[in-house]
Amino acid sequence: MSTLNTRLTLIKKISKEQDEKLWEEFVHYYKRYLYVVIRNMNMTHHDTEEIVQTVMLKVWDKLRDFQYQPSKGKFRYWLCTIARNCVIDSVGKQQSQTRRT
Repeated sequence: MSTLNTRLTLIKKISKEQDEKLWEEFVHYYKRYLYVVIRNMNMTHHDTEEIVQTVMLKVWDKLRDFQYQPSKGKFRYWLCTIARNCVIDSVGKQQSQTRRT
């Protein structure tokens, strides 16, 4: 069985069970990937760490309703979309705080 199949199986299991052990495995596979994606959006290390945590929380919430449909795109594209939106939110908050001071 390939690594890709294992991850898809993991995603399907998590969407049904949301078990802590499964979640730890999920984080192990995807945390570093998200870190690299977000850092490549010119975020600092500190901001990237915070945004990765935010993304993971959003993914945890959304996985209950998530249905993987390869015809609509890869799972990692979905993760990247969530990460991108979190980066946009973070930058917007930072800019808003800067304007207030």
